[in-house]
Amino acid sequence: MHKTMLLPIFVLMLLVSSGSRAADLQKVATIMLNQPSEVADAKRLNDAIDAMSLKVNECVKNNTTKPDECHCLYPKEKSNLEEIYRTTLRKHPGWRDKVIFWQREDSYSYNLSLEGLSRSLQLTCPTHPSSGTLR
Repeated sequence: MHKTMLLPIFVLMLLVSSGSRAADLQKVATIMLNQPSEVADAKRLNDAIDAMSLKVNECVKNNTTKPDECHCLYPKEKSNLEEIYRTTLRKHPGWRDKVIFWQREDSYSYNLSLEGLSRSLQLTCPTHPSSGTLR
């Protein structure tokens, strides 16, 4: 195939994939949180995500293991995040697979994709065949 034909094909593929992502984003409902109890639950979940993220970012920065396996090194933080996530969804089942939005009094705002979090929590960890532990 000629080089002059590759660029238009690439641009067309990019436009098609961008359009489908935009359509997918429009399907995700955003829930605006206004009640103090809802905001507190969202903040608790966000704090657990931050705690896990700090550990994973440190692992990636230090090249401790493969970046896509860093979450496996922190089972306590991951377990805590999973428990807070499950508790949050039991209290707010309508939040499942949604984006939640809230704003602090100083106008700083947060968006949290529970669909994205759900996918992240489903990541598995490689195990060593003989011991069942991380390589």
